[in-house]
Amino acid sequence: MKQLVRAFLNKCGIEIRLVKNMHAQLRDAFLEQQRLVGKKDVKVVFDIGAYDGGTALKYKEYFPNATVYSFEPFAATYSKLLNTANKHSFIKPINAAVAEKVGHAILHVNSMDATNSLLPSETTNSYLDDLTKSVDRVEVQTTTVDYLCEEKNIDCIDVLKIDVQGNGLAVLKGAERMLREKKIKIIYIEIEFLQIYKGQPLMYELTAFLSGFNYNLFGLYNLAHQKSGQLAWGDAIYYCDELESSIRSMNS
Repeated sequence: MKQLVRAFLNKCGIEIRLVKNMHAQLRDAFLEQQRLVGKKDVKVVFDIGAYDGGTALKYKEYFPNATVYSFEPFAATYSKLLNTANKHSFIKPINAAVAEKVGHAILHVNSMDATNSLLPSETTNSYLDDLTKSVDRVEVQTTTVDYLCEEKNIDCIDVLKIDVQGNGLAVLKGAERMLREKKIKIIYIEIEFLQIYKGQPLMYELTAFLSGFNYNLFGLYNLAHQKSGQLAWGDAIYYCDELESSIRSMNS
């Protein structure tokens, strides 16, 4: 999904930059996740905002023993996800949006379906109009991380990946029990530094929320800048404080 957006933004003069770590071999956010939680130890990945299943396939490369629960609410893209899942049994597709509560919500369908969101677009960002222009509204089912874990008897999420176009805080609020009980090891989440969707939280709000559960920021990746150089959005990894000792050992 991000590749589609990146190609369009390049035409608009918006630049995607990788944040490099001290060690060149650690530029890849997926490799960073593998280092944090172990290649063979990961059993459960939640891929929230799965689109066509491409990210699930990538997670399988890095975590060969993982089952990937892939969530996608929009019918057209869920159909693509199903096609991928039918070829790969480790993908468990779920036709729902992950949010703060179980129920139903309005999904704002945009001109580029990769930008669909439970939040309406913020039209003041004119440089994104061609991406986020609303073309339809459909009702979709919503669920929460906590509810799914109870329903599927999932005791631990090794990797919680969230790419839901500005609605990440709602996903995290629907995972409060798992966060409080330290049942989520790491979180890989899309972050925004400016308003793209109405009412969306920015990065500092996500960080403040997660710090309340003793989850810390590990790194930033895939940062997009406007022509002026101002940060627009990117991705971040947060980790449970129970991983602190293992992270410190990486620095010694």
